[in-house]
Amino acid sequence: AADNLALALVLLCIGVIGGKAATSSVKSGRGHSSRQARAVLLFQEGFEQGSTLVVEEGYAPVAYGTPNFGGSGAYWGRTVARAAYGLFSSWCAGDGWNSPSLPPYGANCTPYYGGPCFVPPNTNTTMTTNPLDLSAFTSGTLTWDLWLQTEAADWFSVQASTDGVNFYGYSYYGSTSSGFVPRQLQLAGWPVLGNLMGRDQVWFRFGYSSNQTVMGQGAFVDNIRVEVDHVDILFGDGFESGDTSRWSFVLP
Repeated sequence: AADNLALALVLLCIGVIGGKAATSSVKSGRGHSSRQARAVLLFQEGFEQGSTLVVEEGYAPVAYGTPNFGGSGAYWGRTVARAAYGLFSSWCAGDGWNSPSLPPYGANCTPYYGGPCFVPPNTNTTMTTNPLDLSAFTSGTLTWDLWLQTEAADWFSVQASTDGVNFYGYSYYGSTSSGFVPRQLQLAGWPVLGNLMGRDQVWFRFGYSSNQTVMGQGAFVDNIRVEVDHVDILFGDGFESGDTSRWSFVLP
């Protein structure tokens, strides 16, 4: 019996070392991890049912000088004046006591009811996401749809922060008045902050600032999305525990 057992062990070792009879879900048969990446929608706001973003005045970057922390009394708010998808978007002057947008949801700013409407002078407004946890992800994008009509001194901005206080990012001006334009930013190479992936708290902020002259229609934002790549480990075995239950072995 002992001889038979020894022979069986020898044959088993030969089969494993030779690789002729060991089979598993890993093609190499050596316990390497198999990874499969898939896109995960971590955040989305289309403004159809309201808005989850926090709206403030006075913190958007300006083209010249320092921000007017008082703002104009007009700030980001939902509107039906324009939309990339559905009925609503967010307009940089869509709400507030000084907003030209009238109930319901700025219908007066549509071409059907006397629009367009224009951003008041000295508008300075931001809308900011709650912090997102990117600690489990290695790559991702921020995307949104933008309609823009500004002069060089009126800025639309997209920024990020890892402490909720200091924000860095990009500023835009010009016109996309032929329609909404999709925009995309990679999260792995953000200005000043560098790689946002792996951070446990990241805020994203959309801003608009105007000066005292040449008022345009400003910025409309729709369909904000943060998508990340999540890696599913389909199989892995480092043989540390001695558990070989996930493997099957066949003698040659």
